[in-house]
Amino acid sequence: MPCELTVEARKALQEEVTALGNEIRGLKEQKANPDLVKERVAKMLALKKQLGDEGKPGKFVLKCPKGTRDYGPKEMAVREAVFSTIVDAFKGGELLSMRYDLTVPFARYLAMNKIRNIKRYHIAKVYRRDQPVMTRGRYREFYQCDFDIAGEYEKMLPEAECLKVVDEVLAKLDVGNFRIKVNHRLLLDAMIGASGVPEANFKTLKDVPARTNSTEVFVASAQNDMLEERMKLLRLLWDNGIKAEMAYKKNPKLLNQCQYCEGNQIPLMLIVGGQEIQDGVVKLRVVQKKREDGERDVDVPRDGLIAAIRDALKNQ
Repeated sequence: MPCELTVEARKALQEEVTALGNEIRGLKEQKANPDLVKERVAKMLALKKQLGDEGKPGKFVLKCPKGTRDYGPKEMAVREAVFSTIVDAFKGGELLSMRYDLTVPFARYLAMNKIRNIKRYHIAKVYRRDQPVMTRGRYREFYQCDFDIAGEYEKMLPEAECLKVVDEVLAKLDVGNFRIKVNHRLLLDAMIGASGVPEANFKTLKDVPARTNSTEVFVASAQNDMLEERMKLLRLLWDNGIKAEMAYKKNPKLLNQCQYCEGNQIPLMLIVGGQEIQDGVVKLRVVQKKREDGERDVDVPRDGLIAAIRDALKNQ
């Protein structure tokens, strides 16, 4: 077993080994006496033996962390296809998106907890889908600092406090000269009123509710004991790639099913009953037109149901 060497001695041996290696390569190129070459090789091996294993370059074993593995392109293609199939089968109608700002979650919190007065701040990441402009500081992912005062107060008092907070923050950050712009509907109304523009000139063009889920068709029934028929229709729609759902009750009331479609902005309803089964048709209802114009339901033959649904969805 080689004795332990000092750092200086080890360095000297390594330099001598390197020099002998260069000398041996030179002798071989010059086709020198083989005995001389063997002598130099033996001397170099003896020096390497003195260095021991520590003189050798370190060996690294490349491997995955314990309990994990890598997935190459082929494996990932298979996994993505499997995951997509599972998600399509189990995904419900409810949509969940990354938060656009901090105000909407705050409003939801107030409504759910019936809070009438609160003052709070919130700093967190938010996300925007618009085109980013890096030079102007517009990113799709960034931090937003929100300061809110919710409740009923004397007019403009909360606004004055918000301005004071913004002024104090920017002054302490020492950003230099700054300008605070106020976006306030009451101020805009006052400016328009002072200009002599009548209030009648301003009106809502159209109130369009935003859809909060991706369900396209709701399968309903107006009679009892239609669960199996509803399930058959649901299976037919799913097999054709149409996002559909139904009430998970054996005998739901038609009114409750209609109200569910209206409340969740589901555009189409299929209604099945005993007479429809006998006639080989299904009633197709456009929910919004039924509510607004009283438009009658359309009897659609079962063999043309998928085409009729797709045509109706194009017009939504």
